[in-house]
Amino acid sequence: MFNDISIIIPYKESTPERSKIFEFVINRYKSLMPDAEICIGCNEGVFNQAKSLNEAIKKSTRKYLLFMDSDVIINPDTVTKCIEMIEIYDVVFTHDLLIRLTPEFSKHIMDNNILILNQRLENFAGQYFHYPLNSICMIRKELLNKTGCFDDRFEGWGHTDTAFRAVLLAATPNVTTLKFHTIYHLHHSYNPDFKNDTHFNNNSKIYEENYTPSKISETMKYLSEKYKNL
Repeated sequence: MFNDISIIIPYKESTPERSKIFEFVINRYKSLMPDAEICIGCNEGVFNQAKSLNEAIKKSTRKYLLFMDSDVIINPDTVTKCIEMIEIYDVVFTHDLLIRLTPEFSKHIMDNNILILNQRLENFAGQYFHYPLNSICMIRKELLNKTGCFDDRFEGWGHTDTAFRAVLLAATPNVTTLKFHTIYHLHHSYNPDFKNDTHFNNNSKIYEENYTPSKISETMKYLSEKYKNL
């Protein structure tokens, strides 16, 4: 069922807590979606989400790419629905609800190896966000010929996901968002250096200069040329 998809995951090892979450998430994919291809990308130095994602894309051999985060849980029925919809659409955003789980609930899930989470349960403790995360989606791999890959001029925290979403929406109108599907973010503490103001401010400048409606076509050409041999 999942043999047409590559799960694309960026990762930067930082703390034992993050390592435990990453191990749980990867083992969960292996248990629930053994036919899927898991592609993990990393980079040296300051975390660069785009470089990590692009490294993972290089490893992909499947025709559909499912972009995920290393601390996010998605249920198999949601992925199955994405596979159904990607036959019709170029881009499928996987959810219309994100639940950021509390530390206690995240620990409970991992300690008890709970693999399937029932969607929209009222007793889920955490913050509820009724919008899709920008880069959590499934795309046809061939679309990258038009969009290029992730823009690795963004370093540290900020704007990588937003920029990729902007490029996808500029590249094709054939996009949909799954309704009544949820993803779950496992709680972790943040490295205080992660949201470095210098990187964030620089990323904001890159975004403002390259991802406005008047600039997006030019940016897409730049990205497709830069990553044509990826």
